[in-house]
Amino acid sequence: MIVLPEQLWTALLDEFARMGDRNERVAFLDGVRVGDKGIVTTLTLPDADLDPEHYEISADAMSQAGQHLREYRLARLAQVHTHGGLMTAHSPFDDQLGYSQITGAVSIVLPQHARLRPSPLDGTVHLKTETCWMPLDAGETADFIHLVPSQLDFRRPEWTAFPTATKAPSTGFLRRLRKLLRL
Repeated sequence: MIVLPEQLWTALLDEFARMGDRNERVAFLDGVRVGDKGIVTTLTLPDADLDPEHYEISADAMSQAGQHLREYRLARLAQVHTHGGLMTAHSPFDDQLGYSQITGAVSIVLPQHARLRPSPLDGTVHLKTETCWMPLDAGETADFIHLVPSQLDFRRPEWTAFPTATKAPSTGFLRRLRKLLRL
């Protein structure tokens, strides 16, 4: 299972949007492993050669994109890349040149170069088995990728300068005024 903060997913989509319309895009989701869970903490954008049908990351660029892993004791949790059309199956190229060939590696493929800002569940999640990259079905994907809020704000304003906007009851007015004036 991978726990993915929505703010990092939004940052990934923002970066993909900056890359133009014609070429595939690629990024890595890095983070910490806790038992069988991966918690994404870091978005890594490698120096890749991008073109309409595939991307390539040189050995030097892959090394550069992984230097921080040991320093911060992180793990590469997933690769995310795009395809130009609606097809999100791994191509033979994707199978051979994925970021890892180790069993358990994760590759998320998004449609239409992520132009429509898809969620990770709108693409196809591929899991590396001993013999191949296996696409997960929709139910498996929903159990495997957990997009979680990055921020929740339940605060209620205690006082505002505009009485029509005041949501707090007037019985607390003096208490709020004293608190505001620190009396």
